[in-house]
Amino acid sequence: MRLALSNILRKVSWQKEADLRVRREIRTDIDIDPIREYLEEMGRSVRIVVAFLCQIRNAEIASGHAQEGDARRLGELWSGLAGTVDAVITSPPYATALPYLDTDRLSLSYLGLLPRNSHRPRDKEMIGNREISEGTRRSYMIRLEEDRHLLPEAVVRVIRKIERLNSSNEVGFRRKNLPALLTKYFLDMREVLGGIAELLKPGAPAFVVVGDNHTIAGGKRVEIQTSQLLAEIGSDVGLEQGEHVPMDMLVSRYIFKKNAIATELILELRKPI
Repeated sequence: MRLALSNILRKVSWQKEADLRVRREIRTDIDIDPIREYLEEMGRSVRIVVAFLCQIRNAEIASGHAQEGDARRLGELWSGLAGTVDAVITSPPYATALPYLDTDRLSLSYLGLLPRNSHRPRDKEMIGNREISEGTRRSYMIRLEEDRHLLPEAVVRVIRKIERLNSSNEVGFRRKNLPALLTKYFLDMREVLGGIAELLKPGAPAFVVVGDNHTIAGGKRVEIQTSQLLAEIGSDVGLEQGEHVPMDMLVSRYIFKKNAIATELILELRKPI
């Protein structure tokens, strides 16, 4: 019930609903109907749970455990599970796709999961974040040169192409930052996939839901084939590529439609036997 209420907070608050960032738009009581929105959300949640219970019927449900931690440190955090995990299912952030903390800020506060004064430092730590300083931007471009051997040539090539096209034009700070942000993203995801490779038992799969993206650099559209690039990184850290399953993009909220990723795949990566 609390989660259902959390899910409608943006819609019935003064948060500007069509904006991914946290901006205010005053609405009167007659413009919103919190009770109706809540009951509809509760109905959706109940139907999902009932469908799940009908599907599993008498199957035994195992216990679960949630642990907060940095996915880049999987091998360290779960060192006791090295070589024993049957499967990994994950949907990591996409490369600079959404300001995740901003879109969920009201829910994080309401559910008591992240104090407001912790949002900015946590955002800087997140994989796929879009905010970096000028100094950080320069340091990651230097790191691209120093650590290029850690990334497939296809990754380095697309980053340099974007940097070259943007450097020859007057662009805003977000586009100027993109090559450094992509460098950070793919190096971070290399650590994540490396940790997954450590955890899996021989022959076990990892399923990674990820979407492709694009940018406009120097007036040209440049495709960022994140799924294929991550698959190549997976191969570099010792995971074999299996069958990659395309899936329709499921847009959870209407306001995200213009930010939706056109191509989304489930990557299957396996630990060699």
